[in-house]
Amino acid sequence: NGDAAVIADFQARLKTYLDVKKSIDKKTPDQKETKEPARIKATQKLLASNIITARAGTRQGDIFTLPVRTKFRQLLIPAVKGTTGKETKQEINEEFEEHEDENRKGPWKVNAEYPDGTPLATTPANVLQTLPKLPECLEYRFIEKTLLIRDADANIIVDLMPNAIR
Repeated sequence: NGDAAVIADFQARLKTYLDVKKSIDKKTPDQKETKEPARIKATQKLLASNIITARAGTRQGDIFTLPVRTKFRQLLIPAVKGTTGKETKQEINEEFEEHEDENRKGPWKVNAEYPDGTPLATTPANVLQTLPKLPECLEYRFIEKTLLIRDADANIIVDLMPNAIR
């Protein structure tokens, strides 16, 4: 099945990222339980910096390859069209509309930190049910029509897919 092969390739590419992260994580100090946001942020920034350095040369589309982008767009059509589509799009953009002045901190780049102050809009449940499940530390996020994979531990953009929804 061609679709299964595309999803398997996507998951293999995610595993490659996670293998790099795991090797970096071993060399990075553990995030200890603390109520000091500055210490948490410093550890997160160190992890991000080390991952970004290890992934130098990473380009947009290394995970969201053309076949993966095509498949994801097909998977997303039912979620953003039809009776629930308008609600889904509204939910995706809701957080950004509330922070109109702050929400376009881009440019959005692969292998870069997710910009501070930019909302982390919740991905609608129907979209999460449609797309392949991500490992625990990774999450799907939307910035308007762009779908991205964010590493929540390191706060970096692993890959992004412009025009994921229409």
